[in-house]
Amino acid sequence: MPIPPPPAVVAARPWAPGVDGLTVRRHIRRSTVDGAPLLWIVGAHGGAGTSTWAHLLGAGDAGAAWPQHVNPTRLLSIVVCCRSTAAGLRAAQDVAIEWASGALPGQLVGLVVGADAPGRLPRELRDQLQITSGAFPHCVFVPWQAHWRFAKENDVNADHSRRINKIAATVAAWTERILG
Repeated sequence: MPIPPPPAVVAARPWAPGVDGLTVRRHIRRSTVDGAPLLWIVGAHGGAGTSTWAHLLGAGDAGAAWPQHVNPTRLLSIVVCCRSTAAGLRAAQDVAIEWASGALPGQLVGLVVGADAPGRLPRELRDQLQITSGAFPHCVFVPWQAHWRFAKENDVNADHSRRINKIAATVAAWTERILG
């Protein structure tokens, strides 16, 4: 029985030391948009928080699909979000690797990592976060937000902390540099 060839190694961008030598394990599905916002929030996996961050930032919510404008000359900016689980961080890394390979259009702006539980991340997850964040131009960690568990749809703005305001302003600043 012939041995299948190894997966292709993707060349990483200079700012992506965390993805050197890694390969894409899956391919993200695409979604075509028309006349939509220039900034989109993409989930590296289901339940990553795209709706929450799209609402907070006034951006498009792409769910777990990569948006691509019907007009190929219109460049979309993408912020990826994930949870701080091992699977969530690896899924975000896969998205960045696929983008770095040239397979996904648009400008990758950064990564928003939402805590999956209260408290400090275990060392293994902190190490994985360090590696994953190297695949993105910017990265921010969002601590556990207990009140978001009880928020009704699109009600996360009702009671969020100064820390969340600061994080949202930081992510907005990333995109302002690109969108002008």
